[in-house]
Amino acid sequence: MRKDETKYRVFFENSADAMLIIKNGEFVDCNSAAVTMLNYDEKEQLINMPPFMLSPEFQSDGRSSFDKAVEMMQMARDKGSHRFEWDHLRKNGSIIPVEVSLTAIESEDDVQLHTVWRDISKRKWAEKNLLESKEKYKKIFDHLQEVYYETSLNGTILEFSSSIESLTHYTRKELIGKSILDIYADTKERDDLLKLVLEKERVKDHKIHLKDKTGLQHLCLITVMLVRDSQDIPVKLIGSLRDISEIERTQELLRIQIKEYETSQRLLKESEERFKVLNEASFGGVFIYVKGLIMDCNQRLTDITGFSHDELVGFDGLKLIAPDFHDLVKKYIKKSYDQQYEVVGARKDGSVYPLAIRGKKVTYKGHEARLVEFRDITERKRVEAEHQKLEKLESLGTLAGGIAHDFNNILTGLYGNVALAKMKLASDHPGFRFLEVAEKSMGKATFLTNQLLTFAKGGAPVMESLSLGDLVEDVVNFNLSGSNVKPVISLADNLWMAKVDQGQIKQVFATLTTNARQAMPDGGHLYVTMENTEVAVNVIRGLDRGKYLRITVTDEGTGIAPEHLDRLFDLYFTTKQTGSGLGLATTYSIINKHKGHISVTSPPGEGTTFTLYLPATALTETSSRQSLATSSSLQQTFRVLVMDDEEMIRSLLRDLLKELGFAVETAAEGRQAIELYRQAMDNRESFAVVILDLTIPGGMGGQKTAKEILQMDPEAKIIVSSGYADDPVMASYADYGFKGVASKPYSPRKLSDVLGQILGNS
Repeated sequence: MRKDETKYRVFFENSADAMLIIKNGEFVDCNSAAVTMLNYDEKEQLINMPPFMLSPEFQSDGRSSFDKAVEMMQMARDKGSHRFEWDHLRKNGSIIPVEVSLTAIESEDDVQLHTVWRDISKRKWAEKNLLESKEKYKKIFDHLQEVYYETSLNGTILEFSSSIESLTHYTRKELIGKSILDIYADTKERDDLLKLVLEKERVKDHKIHLKDKTGLQHLCLITVMLVRDSQDIPVKLIGSLRDISEIERTQELLRIQIKEYETSQRLLKESEERFKVLNEASFGGVFIYVKGLIMDCNQRLTDITGFSHDELVGFDGLKLIAPDFHDLVKKYIKKSYDQQYEVVGARKDGSVYPLAIRGKKVTYKGHEARLVEFRDITERKRVEAEHQKLEKLESLGTLAGGIAHDFNNILTGLYGNVALAKMKLASDHPGFRFLEVAEKSMGKATFLTNQLLTFAKGGAPVMESLSLGDLVEDVVNFNLSGSNVKPVISLADNLWMAKVDQGQIKQVFATLTTNARQAMPDGGHLYVTMENTEVAVNVIRGLDRGKYLRITVTDEGTGIAPEHLDRLFDLYFTTKQTGSGLGLATTYSIINKHKGHISVTSPPGEGTTFTLYLPATALTETSSRQSLATSSSLQQTFRVLVMDDEEMIRSLLRDLLKELGFAVETAAEGRQAIELYRQAMDNRESFAVVILDLTIPGGMGGQKTAKEILQMDPEAKIIVSSGYADDPVMASYADYGFKGVASKPYSPRKLSDVLGQILGNS
C-alpha cells in the first residue's frame, strides 16, 4: 500500500494537468501545475480556499459561482465522478476556462474530491472562431454571384442560394422541394450530367441550358460533385452554376470589334498577354520580375508568402528567399535558367518553408522581364518522407517474415508437445492446468506474430468457405468472458457462407471486441449484427459488385473524438497509454486483403459502430464440420508421409500422428520424400496423405516436391505446411496441386481437422 501511495504521489506532483484535493469544501492539497495555471507563487496560497473564492462571482452561464460550486461537488459525491466546464480566476484577475473532472474518494472519516483541471482556452477560442466563421460564410452564401445548389439523386431541389432569383426569376422558396427538371430546357441534359457525375464523382464547367420563369433559355456552366454518406453511399449532388449567356454574346461582339478596330486589337492583345503572364500555372504563386522588383503577381503568391498584393508590388523579390540561398538565385537569374530548382522560402511572419522556383524570360510592356513561379512543396516533402518511412517498414517486414517463420516452427513444437503431454494426463492431474496456461500463452504469442506479419508483409489470406456466424460468436464470447460487457448477437436467417481466412478474421473480431470492452470500463452491451447483402457497382467505394456479409459491431462507450476518426486505421496511431497502434491498422489491412470494406461512425457520446463487408458465397451456413469421424481401426490403415527440415517438427508430427492412430514416415527434404513415396508405390503401400513443408533451406522445397509426386501419382493427397503464412502458395494452394493447407503453428485439433477433411473426401 505504501508503494502505491508513493507512486500516486509522484504522479500527482508531476502531472502536466492541474490536480487538487477538496475536503470539506476547501482545497487541502494541489500540485505545481495548479499553482502555475493560476499564476500563484506557491501552493500554500491555494490551500484552505473554497473553489468559488478562485472564481469570478458568476459563471459564463450566469449562475453564481458559489451556488454552482456547491452543486457540482454534491453531484460528484452522489455519482462518484462528474465532469464539467468552469471559469477560474488567475492571481492577476484574468479568467481561465478549464474542464474540471471531480472524482469522489471515500476515506475512513470523510469523502475527498480528487480534482483535475485542464486548460481549454484554445478550444474556447476555436469555438468562438468557428461561430464567427459560420456567420461569415452565411453572409458570403447569401451574396454569392454564382448560384450554389443541392439536389437529391432523383432531382429534388434541396437548396439554392439567393442568386438563383436573378437567373430564373423564381424565388428560392418557390424552387426548394420541386424537381430540378422544371428549370431544365432539355431534361436529357440532366440525365447525361447525372451519368457523368456517378462515373467521375466530380464534373467541372459542364454546359447546360436552363429556362427562366418567362421561358427564356440561359446557357450556364455547372460544376457538380457527388456526396456520399458515412456508409459511402451516394446521397446527393452539390455544386454551383453561372449564367454565361451574356458572356457568350459579349465574346461574339468582341470578335467583331477586333476585326473593325486595329487599336482595340492592340489593347486587347496587351491585356491578354498580361492575363496570361499572371495566371499561367495558377496553382503556383506567379509574378513578373523586372530589374529586381515585383511588378505584378497573382493571389496565390500572397497566400504562399503572407504579404498582400499591394505589399508585393514593387517589393524586392530576393526578400522572399531565405538569405542563405540569395547567391544561388542570383546565379540562376543571370544564366536565364528556366528549369525548376529548390530553395528555402521566407514568409512575412519570418517562418521558412521548402520552395520550388521556376523562371522564364518574357516581354512585359515592351521590357525584358522574368516570369517566376513559386510552389510551396511542403506537402511533397512530407509525402517523400512518408515514402521513405514506408520503405523502411517494408524492410522491417521482410525481417519480421523470417523471424515469424522461425518462431512459428518453435511454437509448433511447443503446441504439439504440450498437447501430447495433455493427452497423457488426466484432466484432474496437478500438472494439467499448468499445461493449459502454457497453451493459452502460446496462443497469445501466435496472435502477436500473425498480427505483425499481416501488416508488415501483407499477410495474403488463406481463403476457405466457413460459417462466419459461429466463428464471430465464439470470438466475441471468448474475448468478453470475465468482463462486465454483455454481447448481444443478432444473426439473420439463412446467412451465406463467408469466403475468408479463418485465422485473420478471428484476429479482426478479437481486436474489435477488445477495443469495445476497453471503451466500456463500467460495463454495457456490445451489439453485433450480421446479414446478407448484395452490392451494386459504385455503391460502396472499393467494393466489386456481388454478394457480401454485412456485419456491424456497436458499443455503448463514449465514442471517438472527431479529430481522431480520420487517423483511426493509421499504423501506430493509438489513444491508449499502453496501446501499440497495430490493432486497427492490421484490421484494415486484413479487410482490404479480403477485398472487403470497413468503416467507422462515432457520434459524440453515442458509442462507436464499425461496419464491415466481407465476400460471401451462395452457400448458406451449416454448423457441421468435416472432422476425423472415422473409427480408430480405420485410422490405423492410413499411412502419412511427413517432410520437414526441422528434426523437432518431424519428431513431433511422428508422435502426434501415431497418437491419432496413423502410421508415419518422415523425410528431411524433397528428394528423400520422393524416394520414400516411390518405394511405397512399388510395394503397394501408398501413403494416404503427404504433409510437405513449403520452405527447405538448401534442399528441395514443398512446391517442387509436390509437382514431382503428382507426376508419379496424380491422385496423391498433399497438404502444404509453412511458417510463412503470407506465401502466395499458402493463399492459393489448390492452384499448385495441394489438397489442403496447414499454417504453422498448428495445434493437434487444427491438423486433425485438415486430415479429416481430406480423408473424408477420399
